[in-house]
Amino acid sequence: MEITIFSNEDVVREKFQGKWVNISFLDNKSPFRVFVVSVDNDYEDDNYAGSAIYYNNSGANDYADEALPFYQIQSIELSSTQNDN
Repeated sequence: MEITIFSNEDVVREKFQGKWVNISFLDNKSPFRVFVVSVDNDYEDDNYAGSAIYYNNSGANDYADEALPFYQIQSIELSSTQNDN
């Protein structure tokens, strides 16, 4: 699924929250696999206020280590494996 700053936060949440995903970036950084804890519109940095994916690498539902704002993401897809290995 392509992601833009105009992507519907609710759709992204319904499809990916609580699941392992592969994320590709607009700046061509290497894609990586994360566990989506939540999707919310409370993200802010110097250049952007809006929706972000909150994630961790442990698979725990109760905390997020980092946030990825929609403006940095090119696409998100379900990982082929839905466990932490």
